[in-house]
Amino acid sequence: MIRRALTKHPSMAVVGEGNDGGQASALVELHRPDVVIMDVQMPGTDGIQATRGLKDAHPEVVVIAHSSDPSAETSMLAAGATTFVVKGDVYELLRAIAHATETK
Repeated sequence: MIRRALTKHPSMAVVGEGNDGGQASALVELHRPDVVIMDVQMPGTDGIQATRGLKDAHPEVVVIAHSSDPSAETSMLAAGATTFVVKGDVYELLRAIAHATETK
């Protein structure tokens, strides 16, 4: 659903999708995206650890935390995420991406 919404937006392109934090980091190294949408709960390296490592290696990349667990917001922001969006509202996610890239 997210991929479909993003690919319909004329100024956004999906350059990769990972299933865990390690894949997310490798994809950032490969594609150098402006924005990463990071889930909090993933197998292996979770989104908090992945965000921390990603921001250490690539501070210019905007990380948008995306989770069904609102209690993870504080941890994700502390790890370096720019904002937190609760899963389920694709339009809020699109707004967060647009806002993050405008202020970058």
